Amino acid sequence: MKSCIHDLLRDLCLREAHKENFLCITKVYDVGIPPNIENTRRLGIHRSTKQYRYNPQVLNTLRSALSTRSLVCESEWISPWLVPCLKLLRVLNVHDVYSPEDIIQLVNSRYLHFVRKNWDVNERLTSSSLSQFWNLQTLIVVGYFQTILPPNIWEMTQLRHLKFEKLVLPEPPQQSGRAGSQDSYILENLQTLSTLENFRFTKEVHNRIPNIKKMKIAYRNDRGGLKLSSYCLKNLSNLGKLESLTLDINWRGEISVGDFGFPHSLKKLSLRGCRVPWEDMRNCGFIAET
Repeated sequence: MKSCIHDLLRDLCLREAHKENFLCITKVYDVGIPPNIENTRRLGIHRSTKQYRYNPQVLNTLRSALSTRSLVCESEWISPWLVPCLKLLRVLNVHDVYSPEDIIQLVNSRYLHFVRKNWDVNERLTSSSLSQFWNLQTLIVVGYFQTILPPNIWEMTQLRHLKFEKLVLPEPPQQSGRAGSQDSYILENLQTLSTLENFRFTKEVHNRIPNIKKMKIAYRNDRGGLKLSSYCLKNLSNLGKLESLTLDINWRGEISVGDFGFPHSLKKLSLRGCRVPWEDMRNCGFIAET
């Protein structure tokens, strides 16, 4: 738990938010219809465990809220019925019991957070579909499946946070040096990147993400073969603004502390399965001094 609020203070905030038409919180089985819901800009829908309890009148009214720009919906049954009607959404946090094609149509999105259960996101996040989201700042996909992003993810300069359970990220193209060319984009706004799998931190990579602050990386070689040093983890020391780093390693073969490099900007370091001898941990002691 990172933060909490007293329930009385929460109720007060919600009442004032309703008065100012700043936020509308509803339940799909409520008897009454919230006033001015058609003009609400921010809509929150609580989870309902019983589909038959839904009030059809409330559902129809929700679909008419065309001014809504932010939707947080905990109900797995209402979101597929509602999302296609709200074409101007900029913030969307829902479960995935709906057609993924509806998500691709939300080209104005700044924030997308969805739980992936029943469909393959790799089939949807193609280069052509991703290129429509030039304004996207946050993409969060919850679900213990591997996601492979297309190369043009390196052209989305507005990105701030990329969070997946298992993320395969292609290496960026080599820069040609020509200003404005597609291979010269730098993701200056990117702050969070997780959880990368078997990613090589070449010099080109740390040039593309100079302001990254939080990162999680996992490395696996169940069949052996490559050495851990081939992933250029020494180059992590060049990420001068990195504050939090998690390394999760399940590796067959020798691991040396010399395979890693840590920037002096680090405030938090988590090592899992690294098999680094305790006597070598003194190399990480600078973190406590920052």
